[in-house]
Amino acid sequence: MSIRFAVLGLLSEGPLHGYAIRARFEQRLGELWELNYGQVYGILAALEADGLVSATEESVGRRLRRIYAISTKGNQTLQSWMRGLDSRGRPFRDDSFLRLLLTKPDDLSDCKQFFDIERRRTWRELRDLVDRRDAEESSEDWRSVVTRLYLDAAILHHEARIKALDRCREVLSGKLAPAAEAVVQPPVLARAAQGRGATR
Repeated sequence: MSIRFAVLGLLSEGPLHGYAIRARFEQRLGELWELNYGQVYGILAALEADGLVSATEESVGRRLRRIYAISTKGNQTLQSWMRGLDSRGRPFRDDSFLRLLLTKPDDLSDCKQFFDIERRRTWRELRDLVDRRDAEESSEDWRSVVTRLYLDAAILHHEARIKALDRCREVLSGKLAPAAEAVVQPPVLARAAQGRGATR
């Protein structure tokens, strides 16, 4: 998973304890992913078992605190991942299709409600992403630029998901898909389109 590599990446900057890893992750990546303390320590335990990090203990008052450092093997694994050398093709995954595969064919007679619920949820998520993209500081700082690009990609993914849901509904229900709602363009693309229109 990408999160384990994010943890390795943070540790490549220097040794950290679990609380500091969680705080730095939230500061750097909190807009993109959520990570709780249980996940942090689970990931650290797995990385340590794989020899990708090592741990030492330091005294903090009356208790001991584990400090994690990336190992040579961990650095090699991280660099391999950063260059995409160990990337493997993964099948397309979507919870909606999993739920459909677990649905009995006889239950598809009223699949309209299923797709209505999925479509409304996806539209809510899409609007939230557009709001977050609009609110993102238009700074030229590297991380701000990458965050905006990530949100643009997420917006495009949700737009495609709505089209896929409409296609599934049309095929499985034997009815025409609902009239398409106006496509919400990622703000950066919408502004570009406006700019092109102004020059004509």
